[in-house]
Amino acid sequence: MKKRVSSREASPTRGYTGTGVSAGVKEHTAEFVAALLDAGVKMETIVGALGKTSYAPKKRTLYKLVGQVRAGDPVVSPHKESGNKSMLTDEEKMIVAGWILVQEKKVELWHVQQWVRANFKQNPSISTVSRWKDELGLSIRLVNKRPMSETTTKDEYVLGYFEFLQQLRATDFWNFDRSRIICLDSVTNSMRADREKTITLSGGQQKKFSRNTPKYTNNYLVCVALESGLEFDTLMFTHDPQFDSKGPGWPKVEKWCAKLGIRTDQIFYEESTKKYCAEKAWQVSQFMNRNRAKLAGTRVLHDAGPAFKFKGEYILGDGADRLVVFPPDQHGQLSPLDNKLNAVAKTLWRAERKMEDFSWDALLLLQKLESVGQESITSWWTHNFLLDVRKLSVKAVEERLSQIRKRPPIRQALADKYMDAYEAWLEEHIEMPLERPPEELYIDLDGDFWKK
Repeated sequence: MKKRVSSREASPTRGYTGTGVSAGVKEHTAEFVAALLDAGVKMETIVGALGKTSYAPKKRTLYKLVGQVRAGDPVVSPHKESGNKSMLTDEEKMIVAGWILVQEKKVELWHVQQWVRANFKQNPSISTVSRWKDELGLSIRLVNKRPMSETTTKDEYVLGYFEFLQQLRATDFWNFDRSRIICLDSVTNSMRADREKTITLSGGQQKKFSRNTPKYTNNYLVCVALESGLEFDTLMFTHDPQFDSKGPGWPKVEKWCAKLGIRTDQIFYEESTKKYCAEKAWQVSQFMNRNRAKLAGTRVLHDAGPAFKFKGEYILGDGADRLVVFPPDQHGQLSPLDNKLNAVAKTLWRAERKMEDFSWDALLLLQKLESVGQESITSWWTHNFLLDVRKLSVKAVEERLSQIRKRPPIRQALADKYMDAYEAWLEEHIEMPLERPPEELYIDLDGDFWKK
């Protein structure tokens, strides 16, 4: 089977944190760097010059500072960080969001508050929970597994999207061999968000079907290029013993692979009592080791997930011409994988999977992830990064984002990540039930507050 396929900057070795540098110096440096970039000066030249001064931030720090200046945000927070640390880490907030999205009943703010109390031993206020909701892109109007509305009109989101695209253009990111510009992402074969459809009476109650579900959830690492040239195998990582090359089920797997046009060395089995195979740094390292020669000198894009890092450094930055990390808020819509290919491949997979032998279905998804054509992939890159727009503007970005009505929900990939985080957490923790409702709920005067 012929497979289709046609990087924030990797940080230099110097480790300077900027500790002790005044806010004024940082502000002026960011403004000056932005002006130099606009004048066509290469970032490498700027970094080299700053290396001879008392304030020499890394490339990724400079890009962050420049982005803040262009967005009109303060370079240094006016509030001291000491004493204001969040009760939950970003990962824990994702777990909470995943718990919210998998609930089959109505979830209100006090439910979230009580769940956090029971499972993270923290006592957030309702206003704090509400703020987390906004940060995570959730809405009080959400029901069940809907992640967000299909369009986003928030000025901050559009401006952040624009600033990222502007940064890529200002640094000549696209002025490169486009067959060597690549994007990576992970996706799972989880079926928890799937919904069956059938014909039933209008206005009647929803039908309920009994359904067999897979015991194991696998992780797939996918890589695509902007244009044809390089080919990268999709890799599957699993705890399913069916895929143990030394186990009794392996001969059947070999036959399946031959039928689907998959090589057996694309499968990585890790023995574990866990059922959910979460994305990990060792998986990215396997991809790196397998494709080191192909990856050398490429320009790489991926999200800021911890799986892409080892000891604080981005794994794929080693040997890359450049590595750029998607901004957290917009990465789900920027990525041609998160926002496009993964959804298309899963649609094809749902149409053909048998729902009888889930190990077979797992391999089928791997094949579908590799079967999407390069022409479609290139069109998604073009659409997401506005490569067909000669003069980039906030208005052009806003108009492009509004076209999402005809495509999968822009935050569906984000919802999947939230639910994956929750599912991975369940592998190692016993979920505690909600505590009794807070006393304030019994007071009619303030009752509405707890639903906002």
